[in-house]
This record gives sequence, structure tokens and C-alpha cells, in this order.
Amino acid sequence: MLTLSALLGGGLAVTADRVHPARPPTTATPAATPTPSSETPQTTTPSAPPSPPPDTDPPAMTSDNPSAPTRIAIPSIGVQAAVISLGLEQNGTLQVPPVEDDDPAGWYDGSPVPGTVGPAVIVGHTTVGAYGNGVFHRLGELKPGDQIIVDKADGRSASFTVRRIELYPREQFPTSEVYGDTAGPALRLVTCAGTQSDRGYSESLVVYADLTS
Repeated sequence: MLTLSALLGGGLAVTADRVHPARPPTTATPAATPTPSSETPQTTTPSAPPSPPPDTDPPAMTSDNPSAPTRIAIPSIGVQAAVISLGLEQNGTLQVPPVEDDDPAGWYDGSPVPGTVGPAVIVGHTTVGAYGNGVFHRLGELKPGDQIIVDKADGRSASFTVRRIELYPREQFPTSEVYGDTAGPALRLVTCAGTQSDRGYSESLVVYADLTS
């Protein structure tokens, strides 16, 4: 069995249980943030967003999966970005997208491939330090009915419709709801929100979407 811990840099921290959603979540350890080099603009250390479920079997999907997502487009808020695959660090925390000017989103490769049954989880920064706004900076502007298109390495695309957008206090991230099993293909977009401090952001923002084509 595999123990998992925390996600991306931005402002969320908890664990989920996708296999046993009823199990109470436990507090996750924030993912480590690489120290910037002398050539990299100084950034505020991001805090960790929601984590994958603990005690799950090793994921069948890996970053070299031919159906892995490669790009995400959200027309209503002007997002056109690359998607990279995120695995786990040795300590069980989720890797985070790099803090860089051309800010990519990150798909947790232990979650389903977008378009297959279950909740695919894609995370992204809301800010990237001296570089400015992150890929998901405008995520809170989404409304029910907005479209999200995910392109995959095999040339296919999956289109999702936003159903709802929720804000949660950092310490109350709904891990079971985000990572819990779904009857059909679903998508979860996750970023940070609220006020920023040396501990990161105060809230987590989650977009819930379902496959439409």
C-alpha cells in the first residue's frame, strides 16, 4: 500500500481517501519547495494544496501514459497552458509545478486520466512570486456552465463543464469530495486563494467539472 501526502504550492494542506472516502482525512506535510538559484527571482515559499488519498494502491497511470494530459484551455478566463505530470516525492508528498514565468499546470498521475471514470486532479499556482500571476490566478472567476478543454498526448481532447466552484479554509480541505470516486468522468481544478502570509494562502479553491464530450 502507498502512503500519500501533499500537493502543489499555493495554499492547501490535507489528505484525501479516494478508495475509502468515509475515512476521516489526516493532516498532510507540506511539500518542500526548491531553493531558488541566484539567477531565479526570489519567491514566497508556497504552501501545499490538497493531498492524494492515503493507503491507496500504487497508481496504474504514470507520466509516460499515452493518454496523459498535455494542455489545458479555459476560454472564459483566457487560460492556455501546458500540463505536466506530477508524481510523489520520496516522503510521500506530491511534486509541485515549477515556479517559472511560463507557468504550467500539473496533473497528479495517481488520479484518473481526464476523460476516464473518476476525478482527474489538476493543480496550478495562483501566483509565482516575482513572475507574477500563476496559471490558475483567475480560476475564481469561473461560473457554472463554463468549459474546460484538456488535450492529451494521444491527440484526443476531453471537454468538461463547470458545475460549481467552492472556497474552503486551508485546514478544512474536502479531501474525500475532491479525490473520492465518481460515477463518471470528472475533473477537479485546485489552486490557492484568500490572504497570503508566510504560511501560504488562507484558503483553497476547487472547481468541480463533469465530462460533456
